[in-house]
Amino acid sequence: YNEDYQKLFAQAQAQAPQRAARPGQAGGGRAGGMPGMMIMQQPMELQVNPHEVMIVSEQGATRRIYTDGRLQPEDPLASAMGHSIGHWTNSELFVDTCCFAENSRLPGGGPHSDAMHVTEHFYSPKPGVLVDELSVQDPKAFTKPWITVKTFHRRPDLEVRPADAPRAAGPPAAAA
Repeated sequence: YNEDYQKLFAQAQAQAPQRAARPGQAGGGRAGGMPGMMIMQQPMELQVNPHEVMIVSEQGATRRIYTDGRLQPEDPLASAMGHSIGHWTNSELFVDTCCFAENSRLPGGGPHSDAMHVTEHFYSPKPGVLVDELSVQDPKAFTKPWITVKTFHRRPDLEVRPADAPRAAGPPAAAA
């Protein structure tokens, strides 16, 4: 962060206990938004069709990346997810996301300005692996872009269970 936004971040951190007490809120603003959604602490599902890529997270968030050739809207409706458009080059997806809600927060509860912009490059270096090179630019808040690389591994055998589902105590007892 630059000096001004570092102060805002420190204020957000100081208010963290009050924010945590509000149901459905994360980081003092809208929960489940971008770019934090791509941390993916829970399994995700990708649905790809000719018009969009949809990312569904077990954390309860859904993200749509429009790949039908549309441009970013001139008068966008801001949201925690932003508005994502993408294009395919060979088998790689390049994504541009803008239009974030003012009260959405970065991972850790950090603030951003109305100039925040996220670009991503998705590719698969080998079967069963997906890489997301993510860059967050915010010239009003950051001294330089925040760049991270997320690597996801396909787990076709994973069975997602509700957190409150009973767990087996062990192998079944042998019949007498």
